[in-house]
Amino acid sequence: MLGAFRINPNDGSLAQGSNFALCSLAVDYPITFTPSGKYAYASCGGTLSQFSVDEVTGVFVPNGPDLPSVGGITMDSSGKFGFAFTDVDTVTKFVVGPDGTLSPDSGLVLSTSMLGQSIVSTHR
Repeated sequence: MLGAFRINPNDGSLAQGSNFALCSLAVDYPITFTPSGKYAYASCGGTLSQFSVDEVTGVFVPNGPDLPSVGGITMDSSGKFGFAFTDVDTVTKFVVGPDGTLSPDSGLVLSTSMLGQSIVSTHR
């Protein structure tokens, strides 16, 4: 279940918006936003769903096809690219289109001897 909140720009207080389900599974999965906050990507059981975010209500609107075999995605600070594990040993680069939809671009196979893996983006 995802809860939407509005942030008061003057004092930072939160106002409750609506709640809605993104995933039929009874577990929480990561949600990643583009730096602009206009688009969101939610991982649910190995499938990544794409959404645009309504500026007024914060409600997620489906935006593009679900991407199977994609875990949580990490955005670069420009918001032009995303990176996700698409297999236990493969990181795939996705290009973020002007409408916020993701397109797979290229992949990098990592060492299969790695036990734990994560992708981190730093901001400068």
